[in-house]
Amino acid sequence: MRKKLILWNLALAATLLAACGKPGPEPGPQYEAIPTDVPLRGFYKDLFMDGGIALTSRTTLPVTEYLDLSMEYFASGADVEKMTAVDTTLQTAVLSHSAEDENGCLLYPDGAPRFRMIYMNGGKSGNHGLSLNTKGSKALKRIREYYANGGSYVGTCAGAYLASAGSGTASNPNYTGIWPGHCYPTSMTDTYTSMTVEPGCPLLKYYDFGGDMRVDGVRHNGGCYLSPAPPAGTELLLRYYCPDTTKVHGQGSIWAWKKDAFTGRAVACGSHPEGVASGERRDLMAAMCRYAMDGQGCTTVKDTLWNGKVCEMTALYSSGDLAHARIGDRQFHHFAVFLPEGAKNLSITLSGAEGSEGCNLELYLNKGTFAYPEVARLSALKAGCAQTLVEAAPEGGLWLVAVRCPDTVTATLTDYDNGQEQTGHYYKYTGNTTLLNGVPYTLTASWDEPVGNK
Repeated sequence: MRKKLILWNLALAATLLAACGKPGPEPGPQYEAIPTDVPLRGFYKDLFMDGGIALTSRTTLPVTEYLDLSMEYFASGADVEKMTAVDTTLQTAVLSHSAEDENGCLLYPDGAPRFRMIYMNGGKSGNHGLSLNTKGSKALKRIREYYANGGSYVGTCAGAYLASAGSGTASNPNYTGIWPGHCYPTSMTDTYTSMTVEPGCPLLKYYDFGGDMRVDGVRHNGGCYLSPAPPAGTELLLRYYCPDTTKVHGQGSIWAWKKDAFTGRAVACGSHPEGVASGERRDLMAAMCRYAMDGQGCTTVKDTLWNGKVCEMTALYSSGDLAHARIGDRQFHHFAVFLPEGAKNLSITLSGAEGSEGCNLELYLNKGTFAYPEVARLSALKAGCAQTLVEAAPEGGLWLVAVRCPDTVTATLTDYDNGQEQTGHYYKYTGNTTLLNGVPYTLTASWDEPVGNK
């Protein structure tokens, strides 16, 4: 029994260290472990579509209406040969950084994903990857950070290449590498392929694809297939069915990857189901998106709140101090409190810091699990940033605090002319754009220590 208790304590200490960045109070049976299986929530919108430089300048995605998803996108001009500095400047401002949004539209000020999922269009993967990684742009870094912190990814054709670490035997530093394997070119252009669904494929929990384990007539134009020996953990979802093409027949056409519980899930497809508005091919694209979003990262805590110590969440993204970064629009921040048995008058106080004027913050408190609104034991929602919650006779153990910013910007679809008779599209943010660099605040937990602990 003593050996089991020691092992339990060691495991709990490791959990606290991983989740909080530092250990909590002396671990023991009175303190529950911080949950590690609660899906991340609090996003600005569902989906961002990248149709940037050298990618298809798509402006619609049928599955967004089919699945009732909110979406924004960047679409440059269609002709790669007519790209100008205007395209580069706007792509950098949207995906990388700008004066009013130093972390780009994909990330919150603490590096967390601002959208549930990125969809990467088809096109020329090499050229687009280079544009993401060109001098002055940190867009490639942003996408990698987005995935590492829990955001999911779907890529078709060029988007599948860009999810990988390279093509064939060659690595490509301009690809995202969020899936650490390599894909291989099919060398098939301007054609259609069929695909067979792997037995036990997780996409079958969303649609049965007619019950025949096959999807026919999927557009294909220079896409890729899964490497024959993919990294361990790669999920093969569908295979190409094209018996007349021995190189590609039976190779993996769609695959998925999730590094761990706290990253997102990446789903890559070598063909083009994305433009179809009905039938099995649309369901295939919808299933890929649903599986990716269901694989988003799990909720974590920002820090542990200690009795009477002020936690300052005032840093900008550019400071590099992401553990103390500001909160973004529609985002949650979570904190742990380890309360001694017998403590009384647990009080949580939230205050806006300099630069929070005109913004609103909400405060939530729960026992034992994350304080999302529908399960929170207490909440404070009045206008402004000053909020207080008090639990006069709290149970000892783990309490979780959530801060939420309910405000957001106004997004307007805007056209631009790149000077070479090409029109691009992006979403211009107006309203309270200070939200993009985050709302600064301070948070304090205090309680009366039990007799004998003072």
